Amino acid sequence: MTSCAGYKAVERGNPLSQYGVKSVSIPMFFNKSSLAGAASSFTSSFITLMSSYPGLKVDTGFSKDNDAVLIGVVESQKTYSNTVVNAQQRTVSSVAPNSLGNKRNDFYVPATSRVELRVRIMLLKKPTQAELKLLRTKYATKLRGNRKIIFNEVVTVNNTFNREIFDDKAGQVNFTQNYGILHRSIEKLAKQAAVNFEESILYAF
Repeated sequence: MTSCAGYKAVERGNPLSQYGVKSVSIPMFFNKSSLAGAASSFTSSFITLMSSYPGLKVDTGFSKDNDAVLIGVVESQKTYSNTVVNAQQRTVSSVAPNSLGNKRNDFYVPATSRVELRVRIMLLKKPTQAELKLLRTKYATKLRGNRKIIFNEVVTVNNTFNREIFDDKAGQVNFTQNYGILHRSIEKLAKQAAVNFEESILYAF
């Protein structure tokens, strides 16, 4: 026991209790990004995180009976090409000659892609419907200093993934933007965002 001097066990409890919040609603996050369906992964990750705290009751959806509401807005660059940035170009003839065929000129396809997303996290005590509507707009970034707003912060996450090419039919080179891989990358970003939120925001207030 003497070798552990200077360290002490930290009990994991409800980090929102200092604000008088013992119950929180988490509606589906709003997707303001250029990636379809991105909000569902972020919603799930944050529900999982908040549900892990003893002493904090978490409800999915909106309930006016809870002490506070956690609002999330997933954001990105305006266009898909600026959100999912391709890198390390390869010629099709070098990686998928069968797909190229004999009648098509050689061209380049990306080997990797980097995706970056932002998620704005807002925690409000007993918000009205008008306030919830305002949070969906661009003016949400300016909502600070209100006694009902516990925090209004942004977490930025990014991930690089490898692309796949299927070399069996000529048309399949066009499907190198593998949506299954991209979806798994978004899920990683969502989990990363929840961890960053816990470490840099949730316990900083």
